[in-house]
Amino acid sequence: MAVAKQLLGSMIIRGLTPDVYTYRTVIDGYCKLGNTNDALQVFDWMIKMDEKPNLTIYNSVINGLCKMASIDAAKYIVDELRKRRLFDATTFNTLISGYCTGGQIDKVFNLTMEMKSLGISANRVTYNTLINLLCKCDCEEEAKELMKMMIVQGICPDFVTYTTLVTHFIKTCSPDEVIALHDYMILKGVVPHQKTYDTIVAPLLLEEGRKKRS
Repeated sequence: MAVAKQLLGSMIIRGLTPDVYTYRTVIDGYCKLGNTNDALQVFDWMIKMDEKPNLTIYNSVINGLCKMASIDAAKYIVDELRKRRLFDATTFNTLISGYCTGGQIDKVFNLTMEMKSLGISANRVTYNTLINLLCKCDCEEEAKELMKMMIVQGICPDFVTYTTLVTHFIKTCSPDEVIALHDYMILKGVVPHQKTYDTIVAPLLLEEGRKKRS
């Protein structure tokens, strides 16, 4: 990534104009590596060169800021994008995830209400993030109900949903409840995460089979 940044800087010095795709590639690369400061520097170059960032670039920057716990700065960018009507589910999901990491639960649910008011439909990432938050707060029933709501909305839970719920239920619920959850999700077409199934669910099913035979 350092080489990419040097090449980008060299282009600017020589009077060449990098396109949005070039900026996006470098900024997104830095954010994925956790080098948010470098990503922000390149983003600043872009602004100074009068290049207009697209939504993908803004979402990358928001993600980078959230990862370095600069939630207020991320929220400022989201607010500015909202004024310009430039946002999508990823924009809000990223900020929701940042609030979850910071334990700002009230802001998480305020943001989900804001999404709804703006006509942005919650997607699988939104639901998985909220289910994970509810599990961390020991709100098992609410998490399970949210999963059911997810299905009603036509969004199929995935192995992330499965792993989140099963790994939490095994700590706080009875084996029967864990098996019932597993059976329900299988019925709804969820493919379990193999490691989670092998280490948690399979032993419970084996024990249940032994009890039935005895």
